[in-house]
Amino acid sequence: MWDRLTAGVNGARSVYHPAFRCYTSVMPTVRQRHLLTETDDIARAIDAAAASYPGHSRADVLRKLVQVGADIVAEQRGTHRRAVLDHAGRYPNLYAPGYLDELREDWPE
Repeated sequence: MWDRLTAGVNGARSVYHPAFRCYTSVMPTVRQRHLLTETDDIARAIDAAAASYPGHSRADVLRKLVQVGADIVAEQRGTHRRAVLDHAGRYPNLYAPGYLDELREDWPE
């Protein structure tokens, strides 16, 4: 029997793992699963973060690293958006009227 995907809660996919391929037998989930090999770079990141999370498994530390990384990316995007909005319209007379039309004349069709 091969892994099969079926409709789960609210149309999400459920993944079933047959007993002969996985020790968990039939374990439905509506969440996507990810397989990640612990490369040297990932091992170093886990080792560095492990001191901040004593008593947690390497898998738990990795999940925390993913969340911290996601938080940093969201913060950076927010910072960038605020910078763009802060400067939007600040220099209305920087370019002469028709500048963009002239610029576009040089673009290939």
